[in-house]
Amino acid sequence: MKITLVNPVSGSVYSKFKRSLIKRLPIGLAYIAAYLEANGHIVSVVDADAHDLELDDAVRKVMETAPDAVGVTATTPIINNAFDIIRKVKEKDRGVHTFIGGPHVSAMPEETLKAGMGFLDYVVFGEGEDSCLELVNRLENAGLVSMPMEGVGYVNDSEDIIIGPWRPFKENLDLFPFPARHLFPMDRYIDHTKFGDELYALMTTSRGCPYECTFCGSQITWQKKTRLRSPGNVVAELKEGAERYGIRNFTFCDDTFTLNKRHAIETCRLISELPYAIRLFCSSRANTISEDRLYWLKRAGCYCITFGIESGNDSVLKRMKKGITVKGIKDAVRMTKAAGIEVHGSFIIGFEDEDEASIEDTIDFAVGLELDQIQFSILVPLPGTECYRHAFERNAFRCEPDDFTSFYWYYSVPANMTKVADERLLELQKIAYERYNASRGKG
Repeated sequence: MKITLVNPVSGSVYSKFKRSLIKRLPIGLAYIAAYLEANGHIVSVVDADAHDLELDDAVRKVMETAPDAVGVTATTPIINNAFDIIRKVKEKDRGVHTFIGGPHVSAMPEETLKAGMGFLDYVVFGEGEDSCLELVNRLENAGLVSMPMEGVGYVNDSEDIIIGPWRPFKENLDLFPFPARHLFPMDRYIDHTKFGDELYALMTTSRGCPYECTFCGSQITWQKKTRLRSPGNVVAELKEGAERYGIRNFTFCDDTFTLNKRHAIETCRLISELPYAIRLFCSSRANTISEDRLYWLKRAGCYCITFGIESGNDSVLKRMKKGITVKGIKDAVRMTKAAGIEVHGSFIIGFEDEDEASIEDTIDFAVGLELDQIQFSILVPLPGTECYRHAFERNAFRCEPDDFTSFYWYYSVPANMTKVADERLLELQKIAYERYNASRGKG
């Protein structure tokens, strides 16, 4: 079967925010592509975001592949972009099977089908590889799906929405083939913030996170279950990136690369034995960092670690269910800097029930940590999270709860559960960046 997978344009997410160019391989889509291709299907990819394609150009490229099925990935901020592509594909050819997957669908499979009624045939939620494969196999053999499937939802002939049960996770992640980078425009993926003008590659060494942060959507897709790839498998993929694509810069986009101490250290030890230098950027938590982890991260070429710090106020951190404290954050940042590794800090402006004083605590804390890179985001209550439920219960959305056009982290207030006016939240976000830049001599 001929399947075309699409990554929609995401530029609108950052339309109000001036930032350095960042283009990311859609890693989930690349895994799906590899799995379908390994199982005998013909796969094409249209990365509209990498090429900054307008809607009509993206759809034209999709239709040029003469697909039997078209699948689109979507996070919440770009779900409408995904709908636009699917809608246009159906207008061109009603016979093409259409499906959408990704984090938004995992949180709202039924709602996504309702919103796409008339042009969206299927949704894929949870871990997508086996669900996508079973779906396209059934479509190839029978031309339709007429009974519930794990990880798949659809609309039947009577326009009833059928949502299958969640598909159990594959325990051994090494069984999945490496992402199908050969199908993607690898020369387009640039992150000036992290690696300047040099190419880089996204990789995952694990799936899932056991923590319960109230604002995080990861726990929806991965159900708070963590699975690890073997260190040898991770390094084999890294070597493929280095030797096949000439890439020496890698971002480990796991929720928390340092979660499992033994796994992180062994992975880094193997990387340190490669005959060429690698530069790494990874994510951590303050309570999963230690001097021995940092030693091996540095040996492996890790130049920067990002911490989800979120707040400089212990009361807010507790309400977030972060499981960390201001002191713990300070210690983690101190250790990381002492190891010769830069620190990127991520913060949330306007968490539930915050007042201006607690937001000022966060800004003061962020500036005082002497971070090398920084991000201040307005709280976005992502579907499926505790924050989303609270925003719904408190009628705090600044739009309809199913209108995701303003669900952006930068200079947008999709919902406000604070004691601060919307305009002041946006002003405080700007002030936070201005104060940080001034502290770093950036003007």
